[in-house]
Amino acid sequence: MNYAYPTDNTYVTHQKSLKKTPLSAEAKERRAYIRSHKFAVDIDAKTQRCTLIVTEKRS
Repeated sequence: MNYAYPTDNTYVTHQKSLKKTPLSAEAKERRAYIRSHKFAVDIDAKTQRCTLIVTEKRS
């Protein structure tokens, strides 16, 4: 059985701890694009084809 054991001790490890890596320029641009646009999917019931509608958000 896995469970957490409550303790007052600080977290100590002998292994190398992982650090957060900064985003690449491409990832920053992608995040900014996604945050500044709305995405909607329109599905045609007859043909079962979908269309992605991308619109810019209003400020």
